[in-house]
Amino acid sequence: MIDLERQVRSLLDRETIRTKLHDYSRIIDAWDVEKLRDCFTDDVRATYNYNEIDGIEALVNYFKAYQFAPACQVQKLLARSHFIGNMDITLDGDSAKSTTYLLALNIAEDDSLHTRCNYYHDQWVRGADGDWKIRHRHHVTNWLARSEIEIDPDNHALRKSAA
Repeated sequence: MIDLERQVRSLLDRETIRTKLHDYSRIIDAWDVEKLRDCFTDDVRATYNYNEIDGIEALVNYFKAYQFAPACQVQKLLARSHFIGNMDITLDGDSAKSTTYLLALNIAEDDSLHTRCNYYHDQWVRGADGDWKIRHRHHVTNWLARSEIEIDPDNHALRKSAA
């Protein structure tokens, strides 16, 4: 019975981490960066686009200021869509490590699509409340591509006149 309890705990922990990674993607796509606090510890250390960031306040401020447009070499992004793929999660008591593959699709104001294949290398901790959060993140871009797209003229949110 103890084995079964340990296996169930492992499954629940992995699912919580997996869910948190999906939550992060939705937060970024909606650009609700204040909610990043739900995903990262207060003392988070993160590297995004070769920028080292210490602490949750600095991370939230980085996202507010940076908005990923410079990484795509454009002035403004109209939309972001993150698609998470492979995940490798290794548990070790109240800590864990994960590597996540993802595609980030970014639509710029010049009707270009910027596709980025990224990896997140994360170190997780379980807090006193039982919630898992990222304490350390290393974001790596493996490749990127730019292509022209046509925006659906019926999509009022992305229409140039609405931007």
